[in-house]
Amino acid sequence: MKSELLYLWLKAGESETLDFKQTVAAHKIARTLVAFANHKGGTILIGVADNKQILGIDPAEELFVIETAAAKYCTPKVEIGYETFEEDDKNVLAIYVKEGNEKPYFALDREGNPHAYLREKDKNKIL
Repeated sequence: MKSELLYLWLKAGESETLDFKQTVAAHKIARTLVAFANHKGGTILIGVADNKQILGIDPAEELFVIETAAAKYCTPKVEIGYETFEEDDKNVLAIYVKEGNEKPYFALDREGNPHAYLREKDKNKIL
């Protein structure tokens, strides 16, 4: 059942509510988290390339980075949910972001400056 959902996402491709990431960095993923929270919400698949290939990741390491980003680099904090999928001995982490109710949300850049992002098609656009 889980694999069916993963393959439906892969078939659909990146969109207004779905993003693929090979791995994450706290400052960069914060942009996607706030973009989804400022819009309709969405799902981020970690361990998937833009060409829809499953690369796999260590879910615990990636989740740590994402939870850090949500708490320290997003203002207000973005609430997330998650689920792990295993396919061909490779793990994919699905991060669920609901539409926020404390809009606007801001992502802090490396210098600590806040920027609001919004999801538009398959891109995060700065407001």
